[in-house]
Amino acid sequence: MTIIYWCHNLSSKRLRNRKNISGVSMKNYVNGLNVGGWISQYFNKRYEHFDSFIVEKDFEKIASWGFDHIRLPFDYEILENKENPFVFNERGFKYLDNAVLWSKKYGISLLLDMHSAPGFSFGSYEVSTLFKNKTQQEIYIKLWETIALRYKNEKHIAFDLLNELVLPSPDPWNNLVRECIASIRKVDTERLLIFGGINYNSIFTLKDIEIYDDENIAYTFHFYEPIIFTHQKAVWMPFLVHYNQTLNYPGAFDNLDKLVSDVKDGKIGDIEQFDVKRYLTKELDISLMIEDMQPAIDFINKTGRKLYCGEFGVIESTPMRSRINWCRDAISLFDRYKIGRSYWTYKGMDFGLLDRKGNLISEDLVKVLAGRR
Repeated sequence: MTIIYWCHNLSSKRLRNRKNISGVSMKNYVNGLNVGGWISQYFNKRYEHFDSFIVEKDFEKIASWGFDHIRLPFDYEILENKENPFVFNERGFKYLDNAVLWSKKYGISLLLDMHSAPGFSFGSYEVSTLFKNKTQQEIYIKLWETIALRYKNEKHIAFDLLNELVLPSPDPWNNLVRECIASIRKVDTERLLIFGGINYNSIFTLKDIEIYDDENIAYTFHFYEPIIFTHQKAVWMPFLVHYNQTLNYPGAFDNLDKLVSDVKDGKIGDIEQFDVKRYLTKELDISLMIEDMQPAIDFINKTGRKLYCGEFGVIESTPMRSRINWCRDAISLFDRYKIGRSYWTYKGMDFGLLDRKGNLISEDLVKVLAGRR
C-alpha cells in the first residue's frame, strides 16, 4: 500500500504547475526514462500487447516521478510493412501519436528512438544489409522524413536516428546519417537530432563520430560499464552465464582470473570486445567508473558539443543496494559533466523499475534516478 501511495499520491497541482515546453533543447533531456518493450523488442507482435503494455497512465506516472523526458524505442516494422516499402501503417503510427500527445499533456519531452531499421537490427548484425543496400537506405531515410513532417509542429520531441550501431567501421554509418540529416533538414531545420557511434553506441567509439556545425544536433553513447557487473548472469550473454558471479558495487571482481583463464583455454568463446582482462587489477568503484567515462569527458572537452547517454542501468539479477549505488554514482558523473541521460528501462526487460505486471520493484531506486535521494 505504501508503494501505491507513493506512486499516485502526488497532487494534481504539481502536474499542472510543470513548465510548458516551448521548444526542444538539451535542457529538456536531462533526466529521462526509456520505455522499452512496448513498440520495440516486444515478445509478440500483436496489437493486444501494443494496446495494453503502455497506456496513458504510464506517461502520467513517469512525469509524476519527476523525469523530464521519455526515450521511446520503436521498430520501423510498426510503421511500415517490409513487404510494402514506402506504404505507412496508420494504426502503427497511432502509438507514436499517442506518445506525442501524452508526453505533451504531462509536460515532458519525448525522444523517438528508431530501434530497428530496414535491414538492420542491433541484435542480429550478421544478417544486416542496410549499409550495403541502397533501397533499404532510401526506406530508412524516407521514414525519418515522414516522421519529421508528421510532427513538424510538435516542439517537445526529438529524434534518436538509430539505436546501437554494430559495424566494423564507422564510415558506412557516417555516410548514411549524413544523408538522413540532410533529408530531415529539408523539412525541419530546428528539430533536435541525436546519433551515436558504432559497437552498440559504445562510449569508446565517440571519437569516430562525424561532427556537424549544427546547434540542434547532439551525440549519444550508452553506458553499461563494466558489462560484467551491469549485465551479470544475463542469459543472452553466454560468457556471463559461465562466469556466474554475484558482484556488488562498490566491491571486487570476484574470480575474474578464472574467467580470463577459461577464455584462454577455449572453454568459452572469444570475448575480446569486452576487454575484461583490464579489470583484473581494478576495484569496482567510482574511480573505475570515472576511468570508463573518460572518453565522454574527452569528447566534451575536445568538441564542446552536447552529449547524451541514451541508456544506462543495471540488470535485476544484481543485489538492489548495488544497483542503487552504481546508478547514484553514474548520475553524479552525468551531472558533473552536464550529460543528459535516460535510464533503461521503465517496465520489464530485465532492467525495469516495474515488473512486467506493472508492480514497482524499488521505491528507493526510482528516487535515486529521479534525483530525490
